[in-house]
Amino acid sequence: MKILIAYDGSESADNGIDDLQRAALPMEADALIVSVAEVWLPPPAHNELLDNMFPLQIPPGLKHARERATRMIAEAEEVAQRGRKRVQQAFPEWSVTHEVKSGSPAHEVLKLAREWEADLIVVGSHGRTALGRFVLGSVSQKVLTEAETSVRIARPRRGTGASAIRILVGVDGSEGAAAAVRAVASRDWTPGSEVRVVVAEDSLAANSVYRWLPPVTEFIDEVDKAEQTQAEAIARRQ
Repeated sequence: MKILIAYDGSESADNGIDDLQRAALPMEADALIVSVAEVWLPPPAHNELLDNMFPLQIPPGLKHARERATRMIAEAEEVAQRGRKRVQQAFPEWSVTHEVKSGSPAHEVLKLAREWEADLIVVGSHGRTALGRFVLGSVSQKVLTEAETSVRIARPRRGTGASAIRILVGVDGSEGAAAAVRAVASRDWTPGSEVRVVVAEDSLAANSVYRWLPPVTEFIDEVDKAEQTQAEAIARRQ
C-alpha cells in the first residue's frame, strides 16, 4: 500500500499521523511525506554566478523574493524530515521517504499523488501560517474533492491504535459507496470495533436507495465468512 502524507509540522498534521494508528492499515507499507513551500519563484541555483557578476542587473525585489523562496524551501525540508521521523516511529515496519515541493499546496499534493500512484492521501484539517496555510480548509477540501484516490482527513481523536473504534459507512448504491464498503471490510480492525452501514433516503429522488442495503449486507457477510475460514485454516496449520 502506498500512502502519501501531506505534512506541515502543525498540530493538525501531527494528528493526521497519530490518527493513522487507528486506521487498521497494513503492517508493511510505503509512505511518502510531502511538505509544500507556498512559493512560486525557484531559488537561485544556476543563476548565482550571474548575480555576482552583474549585481546591478538583478532588481532588489527579485533578489529578495529568491532569498525568501530559498528560506521557505529550507524550512519545508526540515518539516518534511520531522514528519518522516514521526511516521517512522509510529510505523517502524514501513518504508518512509520524504519530498519537498514548491507552489500551490493542493495542486502539488494532487500532482504527486497521481505521479506516485498513491493508494491513500492523508491530510490534516487545518494548517499553520508559518508555511502559508498548508492544509487549511479550502486546501484540504480541494484535495478531498479532486483526488483520484481515497483521502483521509484527520482530526484529534481519543484513544490509541489498540482501542476499539466505531466506523460509520454511508452508502447510496454508487461505485464510490461500494469502494468504501470494500475498504472498510478489507482492513484488520481492532477487536471490539463496530461498523454501521447507513442509507439516507432522499424524498426528492425517484428511486429508493433502500434496495442497496441487502447487497451491502451480503457483501459484508461474505467478507466475514472468508476471514473466518482463513483464520481457521491458519489455526489448523499451527
